[in-house]
Amino acid sequence: KLFHKHILSMFPHVQIDTAVSGEDALDKIEVDTNYDLIIVEERLQQRHSGEKDDLTGSELLRLINEMESSASFHRNDTNQERGAKPSKIPSRRSLKIGVSVSLGEDCECLRNKGGADVFWSKPPPKPSNSLRNQVMNALLSKRGKSVFICGC
Repeated sequence: KLFHKHILSMFPHVQIDTAVSGEDALDKIEVDTNYDLIIVEERLQQRHSGEKDDLTGSELLRLINEMESSASFHRNDTNQERGAKPSKIPSRRSLKIGVSVSLGEDCECLRNKGGADVFWSKPPPKPSNSLRNQVMNALLSKRGKSVFICGC
């Protein structure tokens, strides 16, 4: 909930979906692969039912990356079936933020196994214009775009 509050303080007009487990996150992303930002805790906590989540955050990120790649592939297939040229536009990729209370221990897994783009410790960094600009620049860079923001 703290991350939810921080994101809303930097981006007040965004819609935020929250998942209660790795499986819940996969279900949400399966329905909508167009999330701009995905924040995942490496050490996923217990579900509301008391069961421990079967996935780690890095495993969840790996599956999300596979889903995004598959969605992009299927979009291009559909366009080609209609006689359209293959899309030259990069697929819409989410910026993935890996989070951990033990970032020193978990950073390698989040990066190498999960493919996280950015890493935050817990508690999250203090919301600021500078942090907002870093998130926006990282997202746009991932999508092959650049932006100049004046007045940090």
